[in-house]
Amino acid sequence: MRSLPKLWSKIEVDWSPSNIETVALRVQECLKFSGTAPLSISILDFLKIKKNFPYTIYTDIADHTDRWISLTVNAELFCFLVQGSSLEDIIIQRGLAQLRELVVHNWGEFPFHIFRNATALEDIGFVESNALADIHDSDHLPWTKVKRLNLQHCDLMSDRIPLIISALPSLEVLTLENGDFYMFGSSHVPSVLTLPSLHTLKVQSFFVSEFPGNWTICAPSLMNIQISDYIREEHVIWSMINTSASSIKQLHLDSCSEDFFIEVADILHSVEELSFVDADSLWDAVLLPLIWKSDGLSATENLLPSLQQLKFRGDLEEEEFMPSLIAVMHSRGAVNFSSYR
Repeated sequence: MRSLPKLWSKIEVDWSPSNIETVALRVQECLKFSGTAPLSISILDFLKIKKNFPYTIYTDIADHTDRWISLTVNAELFCFLVQGSSLEDIIIQRGLAQLRELVVHNWGEFPFHIFRNATALEDIGFVESNALADIHDSDHLPWTKVKRLNLQHCDLMSDRIPLIISALPSLEVLTLENGDFYMFGSSHVPSVLTLPSLHTLKVQSFFVSEFPGNWTICAPSLMNIQISDYIREEHVIWSMINTSASSIKQLHLDSCSEDFFIEVADILHSVEELSFVDADSLWDAVLLPLIWKSDGLSATENLLPSLQQLKFRGDLEEEEFMPSLIAVMHSRGAVNFSSYR
């Protein structure tokens, strides 16, 4: 095993006062036997003890920041280390040339300025954290290459969010899960923000409130939308869908209302792939209109006219209509049709 550096390249620091020496030894072994392999570092657990805090465990890891490719960190712990050790000087001196991913957990301030030279960053995530709202212009973060931004369980109230969004020209995938954004107006940011490279939007139980202005995010390259437990009244996300309607090709829905689907289907004429969970709840809105004629026109001509692939899950009581649905999809030249439970 010692001849396989990759097996030693993932380091998770999890210690208690009773096992500090064991953890320190394990970290040393990983650093040694990983050779020159890129390192994935996770330091989440944090026991704030005043005596015998194992700073050396973290400074030893910091001696290899030039090999860090991924860092998942507790915000409070990282600030504690910066204040109580030489961690900041070591990181700045050795650099973060290979760092591709940064994930910040927990509430509290975060020393973003340390990462100003991490120019290879492509993935940034925040989990149960308000650190994103604390970013200042002086931090000069290397946002220009970031391709993926993931926000989970983040409730943020800040006028800086539009500024941060406007600094992500290379963003390709935006994930918003279980949280709220409260964005205040700023005279420094236009009301329309453009994300030219964004192609995938994932939203689950997320709400963006804009006041006093109406912030609109324009994503002209948006192709893939995945939505779960969505609130239609929310303005910013809906505006992204609306302004990108002509480019969206893939749509996945989970626990969304019939009314929401009807509004989406009315504007997303370019959707080629549709998948959804809980088929029973959307049977009337999605499947029956594909079969029945309405207003003297075949619904197959005016509901998602570009649809080529259909996949849904659920226990359907109307299974007698399945042959008709299959026939409709085949008549459209559909290349993929499936249902699953």
